[in-house]
Amino acid sequence: MTALEWMPWQLDAIAQSESAPEFAISAPRQAGKSAVGLEVARRAAARGENIVYFTASSALALNALDRITAAQRALDPSLIRRITRSSVVRSITIGAGTIDFCSYRSTRQPARGRDRIICDDHTGQPLGYERLITSGPLLRLGVQLEPGTPGTPMLRFGMDEGDDPYAEDTLRKANPGIGTTTTIDRLRCTAASATLDAWKAEILNAPLP
Repeated sequence: MTALEWMPWQLDAIAQSESAPEFAISAPRQAGKSAVGLEVARRAAARGENIVYFTASSALALNALDRITAAQRALDPSLIRRITRSSVVRSITIGAGTIDFCSYRSTRQPARGRDRIICDDHTGQPLGYERLITSGPLLRLGVQLEPGTPGTPMLRFGMDEGDDPYAEDTLRKANPGIGTTTTIDRLRCTAASATLDAWKAEILNAPLP
């Protein structure tokens, strides 16, 4: 997660999500969108913000904590004040800000009054509960992500109606991580074992019917 590793679209997305009250990124899996969410959280904590980072499971919450910890240690380990890594509480304090990592299914609800919410893998999750925690900036990340608040800017990578789902041009259009986080050959291997519906949803981020 250093400057040399970022794809141009990720840098643009980080800048937009840091300045917008609400922002969304809809892209296929392995595109690099979670890295954007983690970097937005890390930078916000370093500025003194308190953030809640939601994921789809407790295991993914721990993985997110480990990724941010590794990134901060590589950049400036002196800013890490505290790390809590357990099955119940997962958090890191960077400078004056803290990031809490929670599963959508967790029975432990984060405290209100947070400065920023990041919802990773938000596809299929209910909208609105985030505003019970904060009225601050909200970043949503997912595959086939539905629009949020009317007028909310969304960055989308995916096929459009009428595109050939197996054409290389369609693969490149939908997958900004090709050449960095994945390859054409790897994606085509996935196609051999996936149904057409799964291929269009997970790999091509097709529009919802």
